Amino acid sequence: MRYGLPVVAFDAGGIKEWLIDGFNGWLVRWMDKDGFAARVQQLLTEKELARRMGENALKLASSQFDFSNYISGLESVFAHVLSLATERAAV
Repeated sequence: MRYGLPVVAFDAGGIKEWLIDGFNGWLVRWMDKDGFAARVQQLLTEKELARRMGENALKLASSQFDFSNYISGLESVFAHVLSLATERAAV
């Protein structure tokens, strides 16, 4: 996604948390090899669809998985944990 390419992946684990079927790629039923191959073939033959999904993938990767956003999120979590620990210590 970071390279502006659509993703084709099996529906396993947490993939559906970042792969939006039909938006930034295709989510295929677990181990449906024929379905996987068909989606890859579709992207290879439908260049405009692949380009649009690739643009969506890049936008999503840039907004949700940007390193500075990641660090800011971690800082927020640590600040929250620290405030909870401070509150409990004061009691």
